[in-house]
Amino acid sequence: MNYRRGLQRVYAVLTVVWIAAVLFVIPPDRLRVWSGELESIDDFMAFGRDHPIRNTLFFILVNNFPNPHYDSRLEKCAWLATTLFLPPILGYLLIFYVGPWIYRGFRPDG
Repeated sequence: MNYRRGLQRVYAVLTVVWIAAVLFVIPPDRLRVWSGELESIDDFMAFGRDHPIRNTLFFILVNNFPNPHYDSRLEKCAWLATTLFLPPILGYLLIFYVGPWIYRGFRPDG
């Protein structure tokens, strides 16, 4: 049995769930990276009040990933990419590279 491969598959599924949850929680205006329009703070904060599940996830996301107003499409794309992919990448590195490295430090050399 290959535990590493199994855990990587579980992690891949969790990554897809993370991306789907973020796309579900983010207001639709944030996903329109081609649009240069800025939304007001009131519109941004009102989005989370519409749906109870979105409300909880939305404010967790907003508190952990600050979302300033954008000056350019590049900043909008960078924020979206960071929000979608940075947590899964950091988690993968910690679980599959740093964790085993720490574990090997505790193994006896014999």
